[in-house]
Amino acid sequence: MDTPFWKALTRPEFEAAEREFTGAMPLGRLGTVEEAASSYIHLMENGFITGQVLAVDGGVMFTK
Repeated sequence: MDTPFWKALTRPEFEAAEREFTGAMPLGRLGTVEEAASSYIHLMENGFITGQVLAVDGGVMFTK
């Protein structure tokens, strides 16, 4: 992944973390920066949506 969090990891650390994260996600994959950003941009651009918290988590909250 192209973020400071992931770039700080070694390749084996990244692969272990990716397996752990994706194993807990119903979608079975990590989200992209573009997917997260587009969700929040939608909230900012839509003048009728107010006071919402949007979980962009690949469905993790469904497993709780």
